[in-house]
Amino acid sequence: MELLGCCVRNCYFQLKDEFFTQDEGLPMGSPLSPVIANIYREWFETLAIEEAHKKPRVWLRYVDDTFIIWNHGNTELDAFLKHINSVRPSITFTMEKEIHNELPFLDVLVKRTDTKWETSVYRKPTHTGQYLNHESNHHQSTKRGIIKTLLDRAFGLCNTKEGLEKELDIIKSDLRRNGYSKAMIEKTLAKRQQEPRKEEKPSQPVLALPYIRGLSERIRRIGSKYNIRTCFRSGNTIRSSLTKTRPPNADCDSKNCIYRIPCECGKSYIGATKRPLNIRIAEHKKHTQRGETSKSGIADHVWTHQHNIEWSQAEILHREEHWFRRKFKEAAYMLSNNVFSQASVDIRNIWKPIIKREMTNSRQIGHLSRNQ
Repeated sequence: MELLGCCVRNCYFQLKDEFFTQDEGLPMGSPLSPVIANIYREWFETLAIEEAHKKPRVWLRYVDDTFIIWNHGNTELDAFLKHINSVRPSITFTMEKEIHNELPFLDVLVKRTDTKWETSVYRKPTHTGQYLNHESNHHQSTKRGIIKTLLDRAFGLCNTKEGLEKELDIIKSDLRRNGYSKAMIEKTLAKRQQEPRKEEKPSQPVLALPYIRGLSERIRRIGSKYNIRTCFRSGNTIRSSLTKTRPPNADCDSKNCIYRIPCECGKSYIGATKRPLNIRIAEHKKHTQRGETSKSGIADHVWTHQHNIEWSQAEILHREEHWFRRKFKEAAYMLSNNVFSQASVDIRNIWKPIIKREMTNSRQIGHLSRNQ
């Protein structure tokens, strides 16, 4: 219980360069939050109903949405709403009453008749009917899955023949506007109506790959021969490009960079890495502590000269995505006589004076711009 309390009370998040702590509620994204919230809601609703003067005939809840049947009149219903909103100030309920004997609950529209309850699919007024377009770069199984999901919802929620037929007409119309052929829709529908309920299959290895039209289909066929289930994921999407929830990386997290680590003797180690800089520095520290001089130039320098490395003064000199240009620029930065590292590529002597002069000028310009 102490560990549980520590997990739920020490929640923080970062916005740009500021850190905030969450004083109330549970953090979004934590696997603990749904479980604890549901336990609390069970306790809360039990307490609220037991203390109520008039109680609902039916109380059904899914997460935080409730469906109730009330038979004590509107006045008592308003009093009940006021009561449950007074149990905990931080929890507030809103109420939606039936209109013309109809009430939406989640994605189900419940209609009350004289003899029975009728259910059908409910769509919000903002629903546009847009789904994954058939021309999108996705595997055909994904597109068939869109159709099958809509059909499963229709068959599962519509409890009358008329309601099911109406829903199927809406599905067909929406899919046609999204580029799906009539033959593909009808074929999936016929298969959905004929196939028996599938039994749970034993687990099998799964191979997840980016989808490349033409190539991915061949890989799937090969995988099926070895009882490997192949599924496909999207690569770069508009959402991944526009939605950035993680703050910009600090220098220690930067990848694909050329870096400098100074020593107390005045010389510096210059290196290049494609991985986060903090990981590369941690490796240098480990090799230095263990005396693994063959694995790190810094370790060799420390154990040969008994110097101390100023790890906290490590800095990024340049960022470069391309691996060869990164290696070449690393060698260019090493043209200074004040380094003890070895370049991984050679620069011909004829170019060294020119490159050294350009590197000196670029550092001077950068220094002036920072001062300004």
